[in-house]
Amino acid sequence: MSGSCRPSASVFILALTVLSLCALGGCASGPSFGVALETTPSAPIPDKPITLKVTLSGADSSGAAVKVVVGGKSFTVARTEAGVFVTDKLVLPGVGAHTVDVNVTVDGDTTTYSATLTAACGTGGGAGAACCAADACGANLTCVYGACSVTAGAAAARCHGASECGSGICADGVCAAATCDDKVKNGTEASVDCGGTCGPCKLGATCSLGADCEGGACCGGTCGTCAIGEVCTQDTDCTAGLCAMGRCPLEAGKLIGTNDPATNKAKITEILSDGMSAPSDLAFSTLDPNQLWVVDAPTDSFIVIFGPGKEAQSHNIIRDFSQHFMEKVMAISFSDEPSFGTCGDSRNDYGGQAKPNNFMGPVQWPSNYNDYTSVNSAHAVHWDMLHSSPYCMGMASTGGTGYYTFNGYDSAIDWVDFNKPHCPGCDDHSDGEKRRFLGLSVKRVANVPSNLVYDSASSWLYVADSGNGRVIRLDSRNSVATKNIPAFMGDGTLKAYSAPVVQTLKATGLKMPSGLALDRGVLYVGDAETGVITAWKIDGPGANGEFGMQVATLNTGFKPGALVGLTVGPDRKLYAIDRVGKRVVRVDP
Repeated sequence: MSGSCRPSASVFILALTVLSLCALGGCASGPSFGVALETTPSAPIPDKPITLKVTLSGADSSGAAVKVVVGGKSFTVARTEAGVFVTDKLVLPGVGAHTVDVNVTVDGDTTTYSATLTAACGTGGGAGAACCAADACGANLTCVYGACSVTAGAAAARCHGASECGSGICADGVCAAATCDDKVKNGTEASVDCGGTCGPCKLGATCSLGADCEGGACCGGTCGTCAIGEVCTQDTDCTAGLCAMGRCPLEAGKLIGTNDPATNKAKITEILSDGMSAPSDLAFSTLDPNQLWVVDAPTDSFIVIFGPGKEAQSHNIIRDFSQHFMEKVMAISFSDEPSFGTCGDSRNDYGGQAKPNNFMGPVQWPSNYNDYTSVNSAHAVHWDMLHSSPYCMGMASTGGTGYYTFNGYDSAIDWVDFNKPHCPGCDDHSDGEKRRFLGLSVKRVANVPSNLVYDSASSWLYVADSGNGRVIRLDSRNSVATKNIPAFMGDGTLKAYSAPVVQTLKATGLKMPSGLALDRGVLYVGDAETGVITAWKIDGPGANGEFGMQVATLNTGFKPGALVGLTVGPDRKLYAIDRVGKRVVRVDP
């Protein structure tokens, strides 16, 4: 069979084109085939290998051999199955139309079939469009083996280069699967051949999670712990073991600087002084940590600071005109629920307009600031109130609806549970539970808050016993009810409980402790008389009824009676009340 028979040419850019059979009577007596060509990519591209599939039909092709000739170069096309021949080495030399000769040889005789392939390179094309470079496709598409694609090539897909493969590896024209020893960052790896499912990375490698790294620390995207002030995403990023608001904070115990007053260079930064007469206490909202709530005793009000210390800081004042619920408010404590509690240094005399009585005690409030914007007086939205705790100088949430209180009238520590709140502004207190612990006497100092702090991890309650010049902690878990105590009708139950376990802070020089704050096993104590803040490690059991080891001290320089409320913010910095200066401040070591 000679090679003189040429079927008519067909120009094809589509995926499948059928070439003409030999003209009747124009071929030798050997078999005549129907020939179909299919390219990958479907729109052929120039100057790079593409895949050509040749399918023979109409006659027995079991003994046939196929070669393709383009631009003077021939490409052997291997049989892959009956009647199907494939090469991935076809190269069309340049943009434009190219004659493709398909030479089919059977028993030594060759028949040539011809067609035309047109090669093109597109730009900005959609999915499936021809492309010759990674940046030749439209938005969110990439060039993979000559065609625009929404995803990179998977393992075993054809490729022209590493950028076309999801693994970043193109070997012999095929995308390789990602492995943990291919020296390329791919698969689930955080860095080259480590992180994700490939095991921990070494110090300095790129990471995204602590688990990516040896030692479990990923700091700012690199294995290794971050220093104070550096950017972080999780606690294990930081040397201090805590990430606070995207930054590594000071280590526990160092929020006020060193333990040497002569060398301690901590700075007092004013946060707010507007709108305050004699602020008493402060606490960050657990509903929105961007809000710092301050209570102001003479004006029966809240001052809410939004973004404290930030450039866009603002504030607003919420007044209570009832002369009861916020009367001489001393303390504020947020619960882990969307609520908080307050209580005041009052025997309920309605601002001096009535004979005092003991119908006074802690109040439960909603934490959502927006609840207060539509009422004239805050008391209209209060959730609950319990009584029999007059001259209340301190308050601490135990979680949920439970709180400890400093009952200055009875020189006692009480515990209350509001249980189910009544409707906003209503007065059903009947489901309240109240406890008073016997065998313990604390002493109130008029107009000086006595902060309480509850440590849920250990169940210790820390108490600034201002009048006795000491700080104590108590554990009431083993206390039991001993008797009922008369209470106001419709105000729930009041019961006496046996004495709790009590220990005393091993401190000398305390005059009138007032502010307390707890942070990572360190208790900060503010002395209202001296203006000194001290920090105490409280880890481990107390010995001989005492606990604590001093680790830092700071003389704020505040006037007597000024240093009252303390709290640690979400940024792990210490915030304080300067009552005489009528301001909120932050300590910056």
